[in-house]
Amino acid sequence: MTKKIFAILIALVMGFTFVVSASADTYMHVADNANKLSSSEHEELENIAIKLENAYGICVMICIADETTGMYDDAYAEWIYTGNTDNENGIILLHNDGENTYAVFTSGNADEMFDDETIAEMRDAYDSNDSYYGGIYDYYQVAEEYLEKAYYGSDASDEPVITIGETEEKDGVAFIWL
Repeated sequence: MTKKIFAILIALVMGFTFVVSASADTYMHVADNANKLSSSEHEELENIAIKLENAYGICVMICIADETTGMYDDAYAEWIYTGNTDNENGIILLHNDGENTYAVFTSGNADEMFDDETIAEMRDAYDSNDSYYGGIYDYYQVAEEYLEKAYYGSDASDEPVITIGETEEKDGVAFIWL
């Protein structure tokens, strides 16, 4: 009898361990490698990015780094993107704060949705704000505008998907869920 109980306990512990390790495989949309954001700011911006990805199927990331560990900015941006998401459709803006340089990496369908002019506008929105939080927030707002136009066409509504503190998303099913 005690062997059965012991076996059941071991099975429960092992099952719980596998569940915890599977849920630990999370991805980051806001990579603050320079520690410029508070934990609450980071969490709020991460939630905005997740909502955008769920609504439009495109991963929109940003990375702030003090250095790129000897890599070129373009290669570092691609490395951060591929290491933090499994979505093949996306974009990342890298701000190398130490060198004050920028790099962009796009993948999959994001290449079609974000042309050079759009990327420049997103970067300008990020760069024109005095705070890192405000800049990233503005970056996501511009990204949302272009995703809205790409997703719904020219008849896009003026009502944004993302607002601070709001948890609802647009009606309908995003392509990623199909």
